[in-house]
This record gives sequence, C-alpha cells and structure tokens, in this order.
Amino acid sequence: MSDDDLSPAEWKETIVDQAESQAEWRDEKAEEYSDDSRNEQAATSPRALAENLKALPEDNLAWTRVQRAWAPLDPSIAGEIDQDIFRQYGFGGEPEDECDAGKFLAAYAIALEEASGTVPVTPPRRAR
Repeated sequence: MSDDDLSPAEWKETIVDQAESQAEWRDEKAEEYSDDSRNEQAATSPRALAENLKALPEDNLAWTRVQRAWAPLDPSIAGEIDQDIFRQYGFGGEPEDECDAGKFLAAYAIALEEASGTVPVTPPRRAR
C-alpha cells in the first residue's frame, strides 16, 4: 500500500506518529545535551503539535492538501521533505506560531507542492 492509498484516518495517524517520534528523539537529545536549554523546548514543540494534530478533524482540508501534495512525489523526495519539516520544527520559531496544526500542515503542504511543482495559484482578490 502506498501513502496515497491511505484513508484520511491512516494519513492523519502517520503524520501524528512522525511528530511523536520526533519528540521522542529530541527527548533523548535533551538528556544527552542537558546543558543546552533549546533541546528541551525542541522536544516539547513536536509533542504539543502531535496533540493538536490529533484534535484536527480528518475532514479538515489541510489534511487533504498535504495528502494530495505528497501523491505525485517520488517517495525518496517526499521522505527528505518529511525529515526536513519535522527536524526543523520547534527550532527558532515564535512560541505563538508553534504547535498550530493548521499552520504546520500548510507549511508542510507548501514544501511538498514546491517540490512537485504543483503550487496552487491563488486567484487575485477583487477590488472593493
């Protein structure tokens, strides 16, 4: 089964699992490098993100956008984007921006769309 064959619930579970795995890995790094306070915050952010992703309904269009953006990509390219998006998450962002599931999924979708050349065009706004 490929990722584009996953149900919305399975797709959501996969992304939540990635966030939780990143949090666990960062917990290990926080213990290993206990003198660097950034590591503790970096472990907290993906854990909170995972909880917020769990709370986001499966019928939210953000999930669909990520899944559609993933589908045309070569799995190795999509995998690299996954690694980058989760590895960078929680480092250097503004605290109020972190853990927002919608913003995270939008950034994730944009990265996938840019890689596949399928960035959606936003129609211009009408002047009032």
